[in-house]
Amino acid sequence: MKYAWMKQHATEFTVDSMCRFMRVSRSAYYAWLQRGQTTAEKDDAELTDIIQSVFKKSWGTYGTRRIKKALGDRNRLVSRRRIGRLMREADLACKNQT
Repeated sequence: MKYAWMKQHATEFTVDSMCRFMRVSRSAYYAWLQRGQTTAEKDDAELTDIIQSVFKKSWGTYGTRRIKKALGDRNRLVSRRRIGRLMREADLACKNQT
């Protein structure tokens, strides 16, 4: 997570200053850049795409409960907590029902 944030903000800050701020070594950051995605990261990316698709089809009204049900209908068993984390990371938030 730290390294992903650093990569995202590489144009705003120097790598040296971000490494000091995050308390990581530069070599660890560069090693992270060189390695491929882990299985969990690939699964999260695939799941995020599915969640975004379901969320878009619901016109932004589905929360974690409904998305969990929709994923269950697709034979994907995922916890609401994980769905919530992936929604936050993808900046997906339900519309207020008023």
